[in-house]
Amino acid sequence: MQSHVLALSLVLTFSSAALAQTPATKLAPQKGWLNNLDAARAQAQKTGKPMMVVFRCDP
Repeated sequence: MQSHVLALSLVLTFSSAALAQTPATKLAPQKGWLNNLDAARAQAQKTGKPMMVVFRCDP
């Protein structure tokens, strides 16, 4: 019984933290990130800086 209560409390704790996170698409403009590959490529060529590209699923 105690293991079930512990497991349930862990699931609830971590699921609430996941829901509280802000999606990367909302943070991107604040951080100066681009979410358009063509625009990022053009900016990298214009500034001579390298790109770091991350492909992920962002609901």
